[in-house]
Amino acid sequence: MFESYYKHLHSVRVEIPQKKVRLLPSEIKCIDLTQSYSITLLNKLFSSVPKREYAIQNITLSFGQQGIDPISSTNNFCLLVGRSGCGKSTLLRVLSGSEEPVSGSVILNDNQLYSLERRFEKLATPIRLDKKPDCLNKKKITVLKFIEEEAYSDLITVEASRAIAIKFATLLSLSEEEMNGNPSSLSPSAQYIFGIACACVQSTAEAVYEKDDGEIELPCPIVLLDEMLDFETSIVATRVGKSLRELSRAGAIIISATHRPQHLKRFADRMITLSSGKVLINEPL
Repeated sequence: MFESYYKHLHSVRVEIPQKKVRLLPSEIKCIDLTQSYSITLLNKLFSSVPKREYAIQNITLSFGQQGIDPISSTNNFCLLVGRSGCGKSTLLRVLSGSEEPVSGSVILNDNQLYSLERRFEKLATPIRLDKKPDCLNKKKITVLKFIEEEAYSDLITVEASRAIAIKFATLLSLSEEEMNGNPSSLSPSAQYIFGIACACVQSTAEAVYEKDDGEIELPCPIVLLDEMLDFETSIVATRVGKSLRELSRAGAIIISATHRPQHLKRFADRMITLSSGKVLINEPL
């Protein structure tokens, strides 16, 4: 019985739902952000990168539609570059909420990320990715059905979760054939895009509002990529970069830490260079 059920799911064709999905602006910014780690003699002797007390120091940046930097027309898709140990990954961990800073603030749409007094609002959750998803171990269901399950919560209907899944899969330029296939059958570039689509629905899952008229409102997702494409070919990176550009044009915030900016530079809006934990250059592209 279950085998026939999964065969049915695999064969389901994509149908564009009637429900309208509306993305609301998101903003994430950091103010005087500082993070430090204790340094031991062993750290100094055996680390492959220079060790210092402050991993990042007094960083102030803003990303998203509500906090546009004066030097750039848009800042939704940003690259973080710099040598190993300059603070790129530390900054992403702090922005994602997984590592509390020693001082400074991370603010999501005027809400303090690390404050107990955070107001109850429909906010996107920053999601950090550092590798391609393991598609070989995914359940024997379609790509679209898997994204739909990631989007589902007790707050919305099944129809709404499907509409959200199709919204992000379409924005990221997954083809109908890819949506109806199994994750294990995806090309390398499509596997990355599948992972990003899942990150988008995870970022917005707790902030979806289904209105009485059927319209669905949710915040633009916030996706943090930690050197995810650095070891991929230019062909793979180019397709993923195009998908990220379309996603950012719809309002999503994408911050990508990378040692190979040439992969994504033509698709991004801004490039931020870090050096010794501080912002060295902040320029539009």
